[in-house]
Amino acid sequence: MSAPIVLVIDECSDEPHLQHLQSSLHAFVDSLPPTTRIGIVLYGRVVSAYDFSEESTASADVLPGNKSPTQESLKALIYGTGIYLSPVHASVPVAHSIFSSLRPYKLNIQEASRDRCLGTAVEVALTITQRPLAEMSRGVVKKSGGNSRIIVCAGGPNTYGPGSLPHSFSHPNYPHMEKTALKWMENLGREAHQHNTVVDIMCVGTCPVRISVLQPLAKASGGVLILHDDLGEAFGVNLQRASTRAADISRVITVRLPTVDSVSAYLESVQDEVAAVLIAKRTLLRAKNLSNALDMRATVDERVKDIASKFGSQMPKSKLYQFPKELSLLPELLFHLRWGPLLGSICLIHQEGGTFEELPAHDLAMQSDAAVVLDHGTDVFMWLGAELAAQEGRSAAALAPCRTLAEELTEMRFPAPRILAFKEGSSPARYFVSRLIPAHKDPPYEQEARFHQLRTLTVEQRTKLKSSFLHFDDPSFCEWMRSLKVLPPEPS
Repeated sequence: MSAPIVLVIDECSDEPHLQHLQSSLHAFVDSLPPTTRIGIVLYGRVVSAYDFSEESTASADVLPGNKSPTQESLKALIYGTGIYLSPVHASVPVAHSIFSSLRPYKLNIQEASRDRCLGTAVEVALTITQRPLAEMSRGVVKKSGGNSRIIVCAGGPNTYGPGSLPHSFSHPNYPHMEKTALKWMENLGREAHQHNTVVDIMCVGTCPVRISVLQPLAKASGGVLILHDDLGEAFGVNLQRASTRAADISRVITVRLPTVDSVSAYLESVQDEVAAVLIAKRTLLRAKNLSNALDMRATVDERVKDIASKFGSQMPKSKLYQFPKELSLLPELLFHLRWGPLLGSICLIHQEGGTFEELPAHDLAMQSDAAVVLDHGTDVFMWLGAELAAQEGRSAAALAPCRTLAEELTEMRFPAPRILAFKEGSSPARYFVSRLIPAHKDPPYEQEARFHQLRTLTVEQRTKLKSSFLHFDDPSFCEWMRSLKVLPPEPS
């Protein structure tokens, strides 16, 4: 029997957001297997727990949001006659009518100041997951099987009831109230974990949601907190993937590795990608005790210098160290970590005939007659050069396989990344440019050594490419390595 899912939905949305939210919720319910049991809880100043006992009518039990549910309320939810979790095949019409009945927030109050009793709503949802499940067709009552999942769609901060914060940061008692709210949310997350219930929080829109208070709830329960700046395709996909995330049991196998008798063989045994992930995790853990992001960057710098001094070789009559060739990919991955949110990017350039060639994530890939796909984990960018974009037929023929590739790269990824397309020179293209290594600043011989595709360009094409770059202060990968008194490794 599949695990039940309770949707906890913020009903304080404005008109534009609400329409997109409704579309995503309708699609989400339609995507669920027929036997999946679903519950719906809405929250604002009060909590509405919907009852599916009437097959064609949507009705709800309404509880006050300013305090935790009383023992009488909890008993009514657990042992009462209402059905708050129902199989999708029996409840789809009612679920759709609930979503369609959502209305925009009517009061003239700023988004961040609206009363939202998120904490109480999650308490109610957690109670619903604990009640026996009735199979209406047989009249049989069973205990739920498997882990339960609560998915919260939050459009703003928790400002009312347990675990809430004042509307304004200038409140005289804000620090104490924040500390209390953090502890309360963490305890609620632990309670959910004890009941085998995961709480995932999907934050949507541009209203500040006070992540510091919501994160302990998701983390303590084993869930995730995801930020969406809009209610577009990525939000809808994440809703669907959250419902099945970590549903499978994986076997963990321990592999015994042989030892080596030389430093070179030891370095050869190190997987660059795995080492980069471990370094990144350690850096992020230390970030809790560091004052700002600059300290984190300095930590990455020190790690590169340590590796070079311990495993590299010092150049004759020089203070420079040669980075070990066995770890040639590692420093470039750490470069991406230092200047961006992720460990590296996958850059693919479109070829005639619909094929793709993988290239280093350098800005030298931005050639005016090319289409480029950049997989950056949280986002996938499709970039069209100006010459290609100007030819309607060719640009459409190039964009279609790029879109197909982007969907293949991100299939079942959670959180689902945004897939964005733009043309050379457009304002959004800066998001693409900022994630590439500015290799145009390097000497031509270094460019060719690390970006072999340049050798296929004519002198005229290379001159045109060089003139297309704008100057900015960020160093290239080679410049960064030399600033650390380390020579970059020879490209593999």
